[in-house]
Amino acid sequence: MSSIRVALYINFDTRMKQATYKRFLFASVLLVWVYFITGNLYSQVTISGTIRDISTNEALAFAGVVEKGTTNGSVTDLDGKFSFKIRSLPVTLQISLIGYESKELVVEQTKIVIGLKPTFYHLKEVVVMAGENPADKIIRKVIARRDSLNPENLASFTYSTYNKTLFTGKKDTVINPFAGLFGAVDTMSQQVEDVFKRQHLFINESVTEKKYRKPGNHHETIIASRTSGLSNPIFSTLTTQLQSLSFYENSRFQILSTEYNNPLSDDAFDNYKYNIEDTTFNGTDSIFVISFQPKKGRKATGMSGFLYINKTYYALESAFASPTTTNQMLVIVQQVYTRCEDGHGFPVQLNTDMILNGLKISNHKMVVEARTYIKDVVINPVLKLGEFGAVEIEVDENAVKNQEKILPLFRENPLDRKDSTTYTSIDSLSKQMKLEKRIDFLEAALEGKIRVWIFDIPIDKIFSYNNYEGFRLGAGLETNHRMLKWMKLGGYFAYGFTDNAIKYGGFVEFLPYHKMDMRLRLDYRQDVFSSGFTDFPQMGPIDLSQTTTQLVLNVFDSIRLFEGSFSIKPFQNWQLRFAMNHQQMDPTRPYRFLPDTSINQHYNLTEIDLSTRWGIKEKYITVGRKHIAKPTKFPILQLHLIQSLSGLGGQFSYTKLMGRITQTFYVRKLGKTKVILEGGYIFGDAPYAKMFANRGTFSNFSIVSRNGFETMRSNEFLMDSYFSFYFSHNFGTLFRVKKFIRPELSVVHNLGFGWIREPLRHTGIPFKTMKHGFFETGIVIDNILVLSNMGFGLGVYYRYGSTASGDPLKNFFFKMAISTTF
Repeated sequence: MSSIRVALYINFDTRMKQATYKRFLFASVLLVWVYFITGNLYSQVTISGTIRDISTNEALAFAGVVEKGTTNGSVTDLDGKFSFKIRSLPVTLQISLIGYESKELVVEQTKIVIGLKPTFYHLKEVVVMAGENPADKIIRKVIARRDSLNPENLASFTYSTYNKTLFTGKKDTVINPFAGLFGAVDTMSQQVEDVFKRQHLFINESVTEKKYRKPGNHHETIIASRTSGLSNPIFSTLTTQLQSLSFYENSRFQILSTEYNNPLSDDAFDNYKYNIEDTTFNGTDSIFVISFQPKKGRKATGMSGFLYINKTYYALESAFASPTTTNQMLVIVQQVYTRCEDGHGFPVQLNTDMILNGLKISNHKMVVEARTYIKDVVINPVLKLGEFGAVEIEVDENAVKNQEKILPLFRENPLDRKDSTTYTSIDSLSKQMKLEKRIDFLEAALEGKIRVWIFDIPIDKIFSYNNYEGFRLGAGLETNHRMLKWMKLGGYFAYGFTDNAIKYGGFVEFLPYHKMDMRLRLDYRQDVFSSGFTDFPQMGPIDLSQTTTQLVLNVFDSIRLFEGSFSIKPFQNWQLRFAMNHQQMDPTRPYRFLPDTSINQHYNLTEIDLSTRWGIKEKYITVGRKHIAKPTKFPILQLHLIQSLSGLGGQFSYTKLMGRITQTFYVRKLGKTKVILEGGYIFGDAPYAKMFANRGTFSNFSIVSRNGFETMRSNEFLMDSYFSFYFSHNFGTLFRVKKFIRPELSVVHNLGFGWIREPLRHTGIPFKTMKHGFFETGIVIDNILVLSNMGFGLGVYYRYGSTASGDPLKNFFFKMAISTTF
């Protein structure tokens, strides 16, 4: 103020009277004092900080920080950060978090770090009281407002995300908490600890642009990606799909690829019990902390955790949840919400932590930490349906190049020393170990191929088995994207040790438009194929059940085939394939198609083949260069039409039509049901090889197929029209004995009918019809024994009806059940 007074004095009119100057000076000083006094009375100080675990230094989400004696406070976000305004410093803060000792301290700074000490805590049993549980009352109000809060009930929205995923090690203090106190620390343990203090094992960052248009149209583009040690952005597509967007969806909540009962769904009170654990504040709003845990018998599909609910709006402020059943991995998800101007509750932070209990390096457990920050939310932008293509998640071709330009703009926090060290050291290690090539090799292996430089070796061309060829050995080779991205060449040869025959073939395939998975292909094969095998072209995800079905096939015909095909995904969940082929066929059994005996043992076919697959609301993501279908609760429709031409070298004229509907859905409180409904009809006359023999999957030693008749033998029946119904229901895990025994019970019921108009025209091969129906019922117990990620069990089936044996004992069939567990 002295400098101001001097300046005023110098510039003051020197002719002003001394008394007037004194009055002016007094008034100026008074005004300054009034400004500072009143300003200090009505201004506010913003206090911010981070709450951490005092022993592990981990950031603590959902901690309540309140100014003592007031309702003014905040709740920490998923990074443990808080911020709110107070009148002045110093201030007394009260900090509380379930599972930690409450703390009260006087703060004299605007930025602080507070440590909390963990304490033993378990969810309280819900106390049954007269009247409605107050927690239930609050949850009912949230459920009543759920649809108005759900972002996916908006006409459209867009947002950007920054994703960061770490794979690191965390010390397991349970192993030996006194290590080093009474003796030398193990050298290996110390080296491992030094590594994890310095860096992580893996880090991935990505930035995505997300679009949504009601109902259910999603599209996400990864515009920037960086992965330690890799230029391939394959991991970025995986880390964006770890959990559901919000708890406001009236459906099951997804964690990784598993769905759990949502604690805010319409049937929430059938599955969960709730309890008020605490009350805290965010600003001046009261926040209820409500715990939820599954009711008895609901643990297999349930979660436990906490919902932080705003009392004013009865909307979520944040949520914490973890599945109640775990195998070798504990998964924890956390979400923080913000309230948009239109009232919708939009998540702004998503955390997914995976503790891999079965994977340790020395005394460190392996942990995956995934963090997603949602930014730049735009409500109800104008989006056209044409903006949503065949793929739900894709990678921009410049995503890796954009990493230096885009990632720094979206990072919530700058990279710390461990992050930077991880990039530097893993990038260097990757070059030494040729990690890029190893990942490329793994990607090929997931497609059933062995990658060698610019070539792939299909594994199924090396070794296979069926009851006709016996053991089949061979070799195959095809080019991959390293040679040409727009074209593939391939060929194979094989030898069957039972039929003593050589097989071979080749193809050329063009890929002009990757976005729609457009393919033009030419094939030539001199091989054998299963006669009358009833199935559909493989246009969707790989079906492992077909592998077990192939083992029991025993009726084959030799074939020489030329085929040209075109396939495309014109829309998000619709696949289309058109083909034309010419076949020269030789039955391997003394088959005759009467009365035309001239085609015995040899006939020619020219076919037009049209097949389509429509997965209703089915979504795809791009993983590397593959489009992977996500599980859907809606039906999958398949149609297959074959028109045989009597001209162009063909000797038969017939139309073969097949259709299938597959649906998997959850039955509330009971488990998961899968239903397959299919049928076919042939117009005109077709030889044995092109008729329907249905999918019999039983032999002397066989495996549960889950995709056919379990007690029917291969080619036991022959039909030119049929109808089949397959039903299975999985009740889930019955009980657990450690990690090796986790039995799951399923019930199965299959039935079918089939007819043939002129059975006497087909001679030389014995067969039966299903005009009176085929019926079987069974029970499958999976995971009686679990080794690593493979589960082994038993299936028992009973065949009855007109096709059953007169001896009841011969109608029982036993099969091994093999499944994968993750």
